[in-house]
Amino acid sequence: VSSAFIPATLLAEFAKKELDLSPNLAALCYSLVGVSAFIGKLSSGCLTHCFGGPRRLFFASQLLVGAVACCLPFCWNAASLLVWSAVYGCGIGP
Repeated sequence: VSSAFIPATLLAEFAKKELDLSPNLAALCYSLVGVSAFIGKLSSGCLTHCFGGPRRLFFASQLLVGAVACCLPFCWNAASLLVWSAVYGCGIGP
């Protein structure tokens, strides 16, 4: 079982309890994770050539997901959470 989706699972609770954001904004964050993951999946073919192979791309994307997951507690407002959602989604895409 992959633990890459745990931060996204707890995203709505974090947005509601820690940042006092509306449920609509939490849903927007979920949508942004999904859209950016879709874009990451679409671009993974080109990125595979840039990184020198699928293993290197997978390693880089897992490093990105880990680093971004560590940054979630430092999101202090809606804008930073939206940026976090976009970057996290791109990381879980490939």
